Amino acid sequence: MAHPENDSQNGANASTGDVEARQRAAFIQWYSDEKGGSKNAVRAMSSAIGKVTLKNGTALFAITDYSDLDIAIKNSKKLNEYFQNRGGGYQKMNTVFNIPPECQLDDLKSGIKYYLEFLKEKSPDGKQEPTDKTGESFSMDKNIILFGVPGTGKTYSSIQYAVSIIEGKSLDDIKKEDYDEVLNRYRHYKDNGLIAFTTFHQSFGYEEFIEGIRPVLPEEGEDGAEGEIKYELHDGVFKEFCNNAVTPVGNGADIDLGFGKNPTVWKVSLERTGDNPTRTECMENNHIRIGWDEYGETISDSTDYSEYGGNTVLNAFYDRMQIGDIVFSCYSSKTIDAIGVVTGDPEWHDDYSHYKRLRNVKWLAKGLNEVLLT
Repeated sequence: MAHPENDSQNGANASTGDVEARQRAAFIQWYSDEKGGSKNAVRAMSSAIGKVTLKNGTALFAITDYSDLDIAIKNSKKLNEYFQNRGGGYQKMNTVFNIPPECQLDDLKSGIKYYLEFLKEKSPDGKQEPTDKTGESFSMDKNIILFGVPGTGKTYSSIQYAVSIIEGKSLDDIKKEDYDEVLNRYRHYKDNGLIAFTTFHQSFGYEEFIEGIRPVLPEEGEDGAEGEIKYELHDGVFKEFCNNAVTPVGNGADIDLGFGKNPTVWKVSLERTGDNPTRTECMENNHIRIGWDEYGETISDSTDYSEYGGNTVLNAFYDRMQIGDIVFSCYSSKTIDAIGVVTGDPEWHDDYSHYKRLRNVKWLAKGLNEVLLT
């Protein structure tokens, strides 16, 4: 016999789990869109956040109100402004959170910093969950099968379902709209690669859905003879859709990140490891700076490097580094904190007291904590 109280508790747990899943997904999307951060970084941070609870047992991704998390942190004087600054003893976090041993503490600290920012920006009123007009939260399973005999409206309804999922609106609200307007939005999303439509039939197989080899008919030569038949590997509709999903897009248009055709990746130390004024200035003003100011503004083949060194670095900075190359900002010997693309030629800025050699850079991602594999 079922116990009503158990059924109610299971329902509450399922509801909490849905909130956490939606909140985690929203945080990952926000970090990728707003911070330009790498997928690996946000996955590591969200994994760490997902393992932690407040001392009262509340999961962090179950918190949708900025003030709830902010107050819990500020109640511990040890953590005042802790997440806004680098460094600091990780053990301080144990005063507020239940942290399992397997949790990566550096990922947790970075994650909470950005999660606070996410909550403050996205939910100033504490209502992050999408809601319908009644104020009730909703969610929709993405694995849906519409079934019925021909002519019962499966294709008609699939258009409404697709628009509902993409726009985060309830299906009831979409169905109340004029169907032609919904259809126009559906076509727009389809044209931009957000929706793919295919028809399964008896001969539709792996080759059409994932990938397969297709023959290429030979062209007729000048002498009238036909060439040899060739075969090419073609992506199926599902693989092509997945490939499109990992391509950076912005407002439906491709983003020009400024990469060269065959960019070289450079590692740059901004003054030294860790936080320092030069690193901060470079991040704020979109450039990189290096030293060896003793040689003056002009570097040439006749420059004598015997006293101060720096031949290899200066040669790379002036002669080998190209616009469109990629730059990693080294925060330590093993980690980077930013990724950028070179946008300018070498410049000399005498207004700086040191590190006067400069190249403009467009920072694609800042505030990272990524480990470099060597």
